Amino acid sequence: MRSYSNPPAAPSAGNGTVIVYLTGALGDLVLATPTLALVRSVHRRACLHGIVPPALSELYPALFDSATAVDSAAVADLFGSHARHALHAHPIWREVNKAILFEPATGAMARALAKATTIELFCVDATPGRCPHEHYARWIWRQTAELLGESAEFTVVAPHDREPAVPPREPFGLVHPGSGSALKNCPGQRLAAACREFDCAQLLALEGESDGGAVAEFIEAWAGPATILPAPPLAELAWYLKHAAFYVGNDSGVSQLAGTCGSRGIVFFGRTDPHVWQPLGTHLEIRRFV
Repeated sequence: MRSYSNPPAAPSAGNGTVIVYLTGALGDLVLATPTLALVRSVHRRACLHGIVPPALSELYPALFDSATAVDSAAVADLFGSHARHALHAHPIWREVNKAILFEPATGAMARALAKATTIELFCVDATPGRCPHEHYARWIWRQTAELLGESAEFTVVAPHDREPAVPPREPFGLVHPGSGSALKNCPGQRLAAACREFDCAQLLALEGESDGGAVAEFIEAWAGPATILPAPPLAELAWYLKHAAFYVGNDSGVSQLAGTCGSRGIVFFGRTDPHVWQPLGTHLEIRRFV
């Protein structure tokens, strides 16, 4: 097994099937897309099969030729006592000669494949907690570029988008008052004040499953007309982010997606270091609220 901690000779970019394994929340996945684009470029002649969260397949389908959901039963079977049988039962593995795993060499997938196959494994430790004081996306990209022996340009990848069935008829702004943690939520009054810096005909407040309290706080502080937008499918969300007159949000996966969509606006960071986690792209202003 090979890992970045002991750089190997670069894996060849020939034919066959290459497995790419990556897990994580939406923001981590978005920040990994420049790296996945690098892997795609290096293995142009190979069939690239992703074992990835469905969100990645929906937003960035061009990065893979095919994909299996990381939470599927077929993948879960790889971690059981019959991993070798599970591999032989899945047709995709019959053509695999290489796997690039974005986890430590001691990770669960690396251990499973090492025991059950003779596939050549390449591991890049993408654990967020291991990231030094540099941007997370560039840290993963740099590790992978060195592992593959490449000197390609770091490129931000635009996500696939799909227009909703009933799109807004007037120019609109989009605000996402929530995030994955209440500690990352900027106070509603600060968000409302930021939205007032822009001019648009209507304001949409994005509300995810756990964003009810944050959205209610924002609506009260906004004290104006606003339409709550229940979280749409991710491809439609990308459409809203690409077409919004402005975007205001917190340190969240949605804001990471907004960066790759080319959104302009403001993103608030609390205690998280924006030097490491700020969205990709050049049109979002970073502000602190603590």
